[in-house]
Amino acid sequence: MLAGIVPANADTTTLAPVSLTTGTGSIGSGQSVGNLRVQDQSSIADDWNKYVEFRGHTVNTAYSGQLTYTLPASVPASSVSGVQLKVNYRGPSRAEQQWQWSVYNFATGSWVVLGDNTSTTSWGIWKVLTFNAPDPQAELVQAVTGNILIRMTSSNAADDADLDYAGLTVTHAETTPTPTPTPTPGPDLWLPAQTDRWQYQLQPNATGSGTAGGIRLNLCTVPYSGGSCVSPTVYDIDLYAPDHVTPNTTAVQAIHAAGKHAICYISAGTWEDWRPDAGDFPESVKGNDVDGGPDGTWPGEKWLDVRNLTVLLPLMEARVAKCEQAGFDSVEFDNVDSYQNDPGFVVSPADQLAYNRALADLAHDHGLSAGLKNDLGQVADLIDWFDYAINESCQEYDECDILDQFLVAGKAVFQVEYTDEGATAAVTCPPANAAGRDAILKTLDLKATPWRPCR
Repeated sequence: MLAGIVPANADTTTLAPVSLTTGTGSIGSGQSVGNLRVQDQSSIADDWNKYVEFRGHTVNTAYSGQLTYTLPASVPASSVSGVQLKVNYRGPSRAEQQWQWSVYNFATGSWVVLGDNTSTTSWGIWKVLTFNAPDPQAELVQAVTGNILIRMTSSNAADDADLDYAGLTVTHAETTPTPTPTPTPGPDLWLPAQTDRWQYQLQPNATGSGTAGGIRLNLCTVPYSGGSCVSPTVYDIDLYAPDHVTPNTTAVQAIHAAGKHAICYISAGTWEDWRPDAGDFPESVKGNDVDGGPDGTWPGEKWLDVRNLTVLLPLMEARVAKCEQAGFDSVEFDNVDSYQNDPGFVVSPADQLAYNRALADLAHDHGLSAGLKNDLGQVADLIDWFDYAINESCQEYDECDILDQFLVAGKAVFQVEYTDEGATAAVTCPPANAAGRDAILKTLDLKATPWRPCR
């Protein structure tokens, strides 16, 4: 097919990268793949939070990294007739440092060069570079997962390069997607409203007057938007009481007595060695240690093999049943994005999708609504299963607009930004309030306070 020509009876699908993996070199501090999903830098703009700096010279090694894109299940690899990469680039000229983009051919097991930064001037204005993949494009798609892999490399360690956008346009035969049956929530299911105000307290260690089960219930704080002090209407708390063994029925009953609702937090994607059921998980489903946390790790926590539904779903159902028995109204399933991390298993987006949908079904089967935690890469495929969204740090990673799909569907979005990661109310609250997300500012330890609501 000639570059730029769309054949008759063809559709195009634009893909944003779902993950970024660096092999050698590094990327800028605080930056993520989310910065590559929107083209919003031009001329000599230099907003650190809106692009990714690919670094070679800071670690004295040439950069090499990989972007992963995923076609929707309705588009088979065999139907693909065109793949076009578009990047918004600012950096050195080719004479100083060549930056090259390649696409992986799954049939030959080799990388195919798409192009480089030949047409750029050294640190001039942002420039959109467009590369068309050669035939046969169907071989550039992994048949089972729908993944397309793009590699970015530098020829030396002399400099860095900035990318503001990296999108793929895939041309394929017209498709008529087969609708996937979606669950219908029961009539008695509690569904949070977009006007609800939430509190996120996963440490049940509050004491004294106004607390129950380690949860502080007498919060009243003036929001960023001003006016009188306000209180939460929804409490997202851990399944377990301060003893870390007994479901926190005491807190749930007190929350209900105050006319409010309780969300039951469980980690569905990781194994935690401090949980009372930790011994029920076989070694075969435990993967790599989980990165993150205030000190760079979450001690005692490992990724789970979400491909193994036979083992994991009964264990998760037992937890959901405890949420139901304790009287909770809903379940938050955390860490359901292992395919975007390094779990120690080859987890595809399709594997994660099947697991996440099964989790939502478990919640509904037990009369509880289901909250989707993060996994922004699959919101479009999960929005019919989950009743609302919970998100950490979408403002920090410039990803909040993806959650608009929940808002358009009339579903609530609960957002938390962390002050110990640099979040401020002045940056977080205006866009959250304008969009209709319920945003709060907390610290990473997720104790009762601080609690700073935006509205």
